[in-house]
Amino acid sequence: MKNLDYSINYASATFSGYGHYKVEVLLQSETTGDTQKFYATTTDMRAIDEWKSIEDLEEGYKILFDCIEYEISDEIIEWLYTEQISLKEETYLFENVAVVTKDKSGYKTLGFVSGNTIDEVKNTVKEDKNYRFRNNGIIEICFDDREPVKLNSNKF
Repeated sequence: MKNLDYSINYASATFSGYGHYKVEVLLQSETTGDTQKFYATTTDMRAIDEWKSIEDLEEGYKILFDCIEYEISDEIIEWLYTEQISLKEETYLFENVAVVTKDKSGYKTLGFVSGNTIDEVKNTVKEDKNYRFRNNGIIEICFDDREPVKLNSNKF
């Protein structure tokens, strides 16, 4: 669990019956910033006593987290894995590429598109449902690190 990217934002414990404490921890994904609460019950009274006597909040959070880490580790891994997958789905190799046309006063931005390949970006422009890019004559797709791709928007 030590290599996963999260931090402990908060932790608390409440008495839930003889020798049992319900522990709540709030973790934050270092990758996305999203938070998630996790719950488990502990019977580790030494840790609870240590948590009650400690003055440093963050150290107290760590003590409580350590009490239940084993019980919630699968949930944490699943949460972080889901966070990573959703992040990957929203990330493109070519993110917010400008589509422009040249008029008398210079270049006019028609919109922005994203995709993982140049062909994907071109197809997104050609299949635009809002007709932002159609019938503008020669348009250019401006990539950061390569020559612009020119398309005749009158032929879409």
